[in-house]
Amino acid sequence: MNENALESVLKGWTPPKVSPCNPGVEGEGEWEGEWKPLPDAYPDWRVEKRPDPLTPIADAREAAAQNRNESPLLSDECADTLRGWWSGAALPTGTCSCGVGHFHCYKISSGREWKTWRNSKHGHSSPHHWWCNSIKQAADHYSWTPYKGGSFNHLSAALQSAIRLGNQSLTEIVCCKILDWGGVFKGRLKSTDSIKWINGSSNLRQDIINSAANLIPYSSWGSGWFGDISSGLVPMNSGTTKIFSAAALDLSGGVASPRQDVLIYDGRVGSALGLLARRLLYPVAIRGSAQPVGYLFLRSDGGISHKRNPSMSIPVITFPPMNGHSGIFSKALHVALKTSNRDEVRAWYARRSAELIQYAIAASGPHPDFIKAEKALFMLGCDVKYLCTGLLRPVP
Repeated sequence: MNENALESVLKGWTPPKVSPCNPGVEGEGEWEGEWKPLPDAYPDWRVEKRPDPLTPIADAREAAAQNRNESPLLSDECADTLRGWWSGAALPTGTCSCGVGHFHCYKISSGREWKTWRNSKHGHSSPHHWWCNSIKQAADHYSWTPYKGGSFNHLSAALQSAIRLGNQSLTEIVCCKILDWGGVFKGRLKSTDSIKWINGSSNLRQDIINSAANLIPYSSWGSGWFGDISSGLVPMNSGTTKIFSAAALDLSGGVASPRQDVLIYDGRVGSALGLLARRLLYPVAIRGSAQPVGYLFLRSDGGISHKRNPSMSIPVITFPPMNGHSGIFSKALHVALKTSNRDEVRAWYARRSAELIQYAIAASGPHPDFIKAEKALFMLGCDVKYLCTGLLRPVP
């Protein structure tokens, strides 16, 4: 479907009508009656409220379960520390330097993405800065631009429905709605490669399924899948990661009770993972009992990267940018997969990060706490450089 035809159809998109008595989180509850997203262009298309996972995704999870390694991904000390940070039972050294004792905090703009926060009990009294006292509370304090086309859960249900129907055009439409929800369909942050792939793929549904299956924790990694679209490969970027996650979202318990194991690995999430890793590594690195550590996670890049770079020089703890336009990224590529394919490396990091999250929350397979962890990371990673006071965040 060409872009003009796509834009025309998208204008007819109708969001679900969510019952006021069952709003869920961000209006992510089940809709009343039937939901027909495109009543004019596709009057017979109805989205299921409680879809089973796509069969190939379910099969990939079953196969991945056989690959799980019983060796711990984190030391007991690291795992216990993270769980303390999750619950708020313990705080990292240095987090009280803002004078209030926040686990994490930063100043915020007047943008629409903070509307949910400002309307909340805590945000109402802190309209100019965001904060949390634990990783779990970061998820509770999640804030994003309200989207008129439906929540991420609703759009995920629509994508899975389109894929299940085998309809290429519907799949393209819903993918674009997911990009629009994520703020990367148009404007300054437009994900051009994602849109080119959506419009140009001859088998978009299979591309999505195979990509999501590759990103499931412990899946049998198939190299040579992600990469430059000009080479016929699938891009792995801040736009497509949302689409792959949507295809994998387990909605069998209903759209208000989702479970997940495929991470939306964007710049904010990568930067937050880097910050947590830095806090964990700092006590060891500063004692000189470990070699300088880097390449554990990829961080954000772009115009606001100064706020989203958790790297430090003394001791050396380095996190390369996701866009790959630096010499240090080449080293990350070599360490991870011995490849120069940045999309493939980003996908590797996304899957590895999902495995670490599963380990930290003691989950196997899709889990609701995985979604909470993802939302928490998204909020933590908005600014890893400055405190709510505007001062530079101290080490660690």
